[in-house]
Amino acid sequence: MSVAKSLAGAGVLLTLLGAGCTSTTTTNTATVTTPTNTDTTVAVVDTAVIDPTAMPVDFPNSTLDAEFGDYVLAPTRAALDEAATEGVENGTFIYYMAKVAEVGETASVLTEINEEVTIPNGVIIPIPAGQTAAVGDTVLTWWQSGSGMSRAYVVEGGTATEPMVRYLDTGFFEDEEPEQLESDSFVVITDPMQAGASIGVKNGSEYDHYQVLNVSGDQVLVSGFAGSLKVVDTADVVTMPIKPSVSVGDAVSVPFIGSYTKGTVTAVDDANGTVDVEVDWAGEPEVDTYPYGDVILSAEL
Repeated sequence: MSVAKSLAGAGVLLTLLGAGCTSTTTTNTATVTTPTNTDTTVAVVDTAVIDPTAMPVDFPNSTLDAEFGDYVLAPTRAALDEAATEGVENGTFIYYMAKVAEVGETASVLTEINEEVTIPNGVIIPIPAGQTAAVGDTVLTWWQSGSGMSRAYVVEGGTATEPMVRYLDTGFFEDEEPEQLESDSFVVITDPMQAGASIGVKNGSEYDHYQVLNVSGDQVLVSGFAGSLKVVDTADVVTMPIKPSVSVGDAVSVPFIGSYTKGTVTAVDDANGTVDVEVDWAGEPEVDTYPYGDVILSAEL
């Protein structure tokens, strides 16, 4: 198995493990289960001292452009509670599907699994109802037969309101069968700074790989390696083409262990929205598959 697929698989494992986390807002404590390599550590968080409307990072809160019953993507209340007591730098913020129960000025009530929780609007990604998609579009949704936020590439076999897709962020690519999305459960990514889009963020002489969650002025709330949450400046951002125009032999840059590295295109699969790229791993060439939206010509980075 390639290094890139192994890392992607680790991200999927984080998502599946995180799916078991729950929080209780009707009492003064919430139980947070943190998986480790050898055991399970249970921490009790005093939710009585936590402001559920507060953002976990220094990023502007906002109104939420959503309505009752809409799907949204958001971190769990348990993850936010843990970050409030343990520090955001120690948190893992996997975004899951939830439904809007009540929209508030700075925080909204979401139905998270079977429980209503209050989540600050600034970390919520709305999915407006009534969206349509065509073959070749990239949409933001969640892994509907699994768990967790994912981009997906629309392939043949679905309809405009219930498109057939291949997920781009599960790490399975061609090994996974296409899945038909529910209606009202996706939004087409048309802007390279839209929620769900990949970006490169300057870090010294290199660029780190992040996914946009929200934008406010010259600040961007982003998700990083292993579900980290961070705020970056737009001045440090390089956007990725949603649909790269690359050919076999082109020199490109792709995310590899959290940062962009150079490689050479060996194949382009426009039917499934992926690019095969040969990169160097510990002095040895390795060909990995990367989704559309993560690939940029090296000359443009």
